[in-house]
Amino acid sequence: MADKVDFAFLLPGRNFSQYFLNSWTNTLLWLYENKYTFSYSSLYLSSLDMVRNNILSYPPSSPIFGQPPINDPRPFGGEIEPNRVVFIDSDMVWDIEALEKLLITDEDVLVAPYRVSPYNDKTVIMANNHLYTAEDIKKLDSPIEVDMAGLGFTSCKFEVIQSMSYPWFYTTFSPEGINGEDYNFYQNAKKLGYKVVMDPSIKVGHEKNLIV
Repeated sequence: MADKVDFAFLLPGRNFSQYFLNSWTNTLLWLYENKYTFSYSSLYLSSLDMVRNNILSYPPSSPIFGQPPINDPRPFGGEIEPNRVVFIDSDMVWDIEALEKLLITDEDVLVAPYRVSPYNDKTVIMANNHLYTAEDIKKLDSPIEVDMAGLGFTSCKFEVIQSMSYPWFYTTFSPEGINGEDYNFYQNAKKLGYKVVMDPSIKVGHEKNLIV
């Protein structure tokens, strides 16, 4: 029988900066202080599709560093059943206020807005064929449903993933362009009847050459 936990954190990446480690350390302290049960997994592979699928496949008890891809269609190898699955990329920076909003929610899928690059104002958020800028986000005073977002700082109910077919993450190509694994994940969730919601009050940093 699978163990029940509050949260399962998925942390894809190979290099974690001082900023990330400060955020993650504060996260661990907050989780322990509030007596939440959780697991976490970290993995690096050259393909985003592969790393996201495999980090979600690996059982928490498995020493995943150096292990080959397993392509197990069971989330977490069937070992755990979290209330929420939490995606945090290695180039994200956050505080406890942002963390609490991401975790303590009843939304099916909750995403945070963040800028793509330090060299323009574009964010990862798209809704109704409009790509939101950071200035657009500032003007919002409540959460909105979105069509596209990044997976850098996201949480979802476990049932969302359980409802999907494996692979959960994949890239598609067409004459119109490329749809990444994040876009397809959110679109599949919406097709299954789940809402993908962006909370503009969640403030996180996206570490590139600068934190933006």
